[in-house]
Amino acid sequence: MGIQMKIHKLDLVNIASLRGEHTIDFDSLFHHSSLFAITGKTGSGKSTLLNAISLALYGKVYKEDSSPTDFVTLGEEFGSIELTFSSKGQFYQASWQMRIKKKNGEYLKKPQLNRNMAIKIEGNYKNIDKQIDELINLNFDQFCKTSILNQGQFAQFL
Repeated sequence: MGIQMKIHKLDLVNIASLRGEHTIDFDSLFHHSSLFAITGKTGSGKSTLLNAISLALYGKVYKEDSSPTDFVTLGEEFGSIELTFSSKGQFYQASWQMRIKKKNGEYLKKPQLNRNMAIKIEGNYKNIDKQIDELINLNFDQFCKTSILNQGQFAQFL
C-alpha cells in the first residue's frame, strides 16, 4: 500500500531559530503549483521546518543526539508545533509541545512534553490513540529517507 498523505498546514511557536508564531499554509502553496522547494541561506530554518514535521508526526528527529528541549527557541518558555494533514481522505492534526520554563521564567526541573494525534470528525478534532505509521504507512526511517537530507550529505546521497 502506497503513501497517501498530504500536508495542509504547519503552525509553529518558538521552534529553534523561528521565534514567535509562524504558519505555512501548504494548500495555498499548492494552489499555485503542485511542486515547491524549501530554499534559503544556511541557518535560515529549512531543516527546522522538516524537523518540526518530524517532531509532530513521530516525536523525534533524524539527529540521534538531539533532545526535545533543543527545539525550543533559546530563552523562551515553550515551543509548539501543530501539523494538519490528511491521509486516505481523513483529516488529522499531530501536535508537539515542550515547556522548559515556568511562567515566572525559572527552568523546570523536568521539562514537560505533550504529544497528541487527533482526527477531524464533524468539524472538530478529537484525540485518538493511533500511531502515525498506521495512518500513513510510513515509519520514521522511511520518512527520514524520503524527506530529510542532512547538511553536507548531498554527495553521499548521489
